[in-house]
Amino acid sequence: MTMKRAVNAVIANKQFIKASARQYGVPLETLRRKVIVARQGGGVLKKLGRPTILPEEAEAELSRILRDMESRLYGLTPTDVRRVVYKYVEKNGMAHNFNKDTEMAGRYWLEGFLARHGELSVRQAESVSIQRAIGFNKPKVDNFFSILKALLFDESG
Repeated sequence: MTMKRAVNAVIANKQFIKASARQYGVPLETLRRKVIVARQGGGVLKKLGRPTILPEEAEAELSRILRDMESRLYGLTPTDVRRVVYKYVEKNGMAHNFNKDTEMAGRYWLEGFLARHGELSVRQAESVSIQRAIGFNKPKVDNFFSILKALLFDESG
């Protein structure tokens, strides 16, 4: 945030780079580099960590595909997602360092991907409790759908 204010002071307020670096307590050469990038239209972004294996567009498309699969009630486990991603990058001829023997993306890659795309819900399947299994019977399901039908036809009619 401080670097952003220092760059803004140089660009918007026409302050000298050296004076701005001193005022905001940021390294002079870093500020100089950030000002050059900002003047070229790059903004003042701080990217931490390693670069991602796949470009942002590919990750966005993968996220859309996985959300679509979730909406169609595919129960995606982490292993399933790793296999889908591997097939996606192979089909599109993208460079990657995924495991060719197992034909899966890595666990750490998946963790990072899920952190960058919080809209996805990938979980290991859990067994159903006995109460839930007992509650799922024909009379209860029929009752649910009769109530649903009454609600839908009462509101639209």
